Amino acid sequence: MAKIVAKKKKKEKPSIKYGKGEKELKIKERILKECLKIITEKGANSLNMREVARNLKISHATPYRHFATKDDVLSELGIMGFRIFNEFLEKDLPLPSTKEAIILRFHKLKENYILFATRYPELYNIIFNTRLPDKEEYPELMEVGRKAFSTLLNQMAAMKASGLIDVEDIFLASIFTHTLIHGMVSMQNINMIEGMCRGFGYEKDLHQGIDTLLAKAWGLDPKLFMNLSKELQ
Repeated sequence: MAKIVAKKKKKEKPSIKYGKGEKELKIKERILKECLKIITEKGANSLNMREVARNLKISHATPYRHFATKDDVLSELGIMGFRIFNEFLEKDLPLPSTKEAIILRFHKLKENYILFATRYPELYNIIFNTRLPDKEEYPELMEVGRKAFSTLLNQMAAMKASGLIDVEDIFLASIFTHTLIHGMVSMQNINMIEGMCRGFGYEKDLHQGIDTLLAKAWGLDPKLFMNLSKELQ
């Protein structure tokens, strides 16, 4: 008689059980991710919680358990974006111990800024190209937003204190600097600059051009500024 060999039962993988708090957090993250996707594709004005619920296959009431209003969503995304942005800005910054180190610090700040915008274009769009809610009503959003600008403000103050730049209004100089870099990065993220340069036959290095314009606007020797930029590279 042939032996009947019993089939071994396949071991079932243990299912991961989330506690109520963990499950709610996971849902909240999914809602935020879907909101970010909709804003990126259609703009903040098109954000609709019913569409979010429908896309995630959850009840229409679920998103409102986590976010009472659209402003709550935008605030949460803004806080998340600014936190990551601030981490990027402060990464590997040299101490402002000498004039050379202060200039290198600016170049590193600019490099970190562009890296964040390239790696997280959706979050960059949220914090810089989206009308976020009144920060007075969302103190945490105001705090992380101020921290981001303070990093640039402190950099400009250090450059002035060391005699590197000749500007009277540090705040205005910081706004000008950010506007120039932001404009270039925003256009770069949608491939607009590349198309314009190709269309007009412009072949110069735009980043070097931006640095030269900044140096001249600050009253700084462009050659010194550019040479230290090359050292960083």
